[in-house]
Amino acid sequence: MTRTALLPLALAIAAGCPAPPVECDTMAAASVNLTVIDPDDMAIATAQVTYAVDGGDPQACERLEGNNYVCGWEVAGTFDVQIAVEGYLPDSFSVTVDEDECHVIPQAVERTLTPVECTQQEVFGMLVNVTDEQGADITSATVVWGRPNADMAPMPCEYVSGNQWACAAEAFGLLELSISDAGPYQSFLQVVDVGFDGCDPVTETVDAVLAYLPD
Repeated sequence: MTRTALLPLALAIAAGCPAPPVECDTMAAASVNLTVIDPDDMAIATAQVTYAVDGGDPQACERLEGNNYVCGWEVAGTFDVQIAVEGYLPDSFSVTVDEDECHVIPQAVERTLTPVECTQQEVFGMLVNVTDEQGADITSATVVWGRPNADMAPMPCEYVSGNQWACAAEAFGLLELSISDAGPYQSFLQVVDVGFDGCDPVTETVDAVLAYLPD
């Protein structure tokens, strides 16, 4: 473009004319691209990764391929990311994702996990106590667990005694608890964020209060 051709554009800008609109494509941009490895640079593809934005509720990151995870699509803000996988110490980090006129500006993060020695003791992710609104124990129900929005069939919990069930052996991260077939009570559904100590889940005690069915 010649200097003569640039002159009208420069005059338009100087006169305060609006700039031409930005044309955005329709491709979704990942907020955080995460890669997880061990100290030998080997891929870790079995991690449970969750994130929260600006102090909001935790959500599951999506594993794309191998040890590559995406936390959020077209979401800006401060991300607090938690990584948990059996045999390694839990890890966490924070990163800020900005955005321009069209998309978020993706942040690429690589994290190296530290191995730990674990025993073979089985630990449940949840211990569930089931009562009604009056505090009476409910001792007969169908209690199952799964992962929110995951392509997996619900897994039955183990009946312990009285009104207590044990759920999700050696499972951690975001777990979905469901209770039904309990008599004259409404079904119960709750997502529980189960912690991890590097070897086993940190058992969450869930007090599930079932509401009576409407008359």
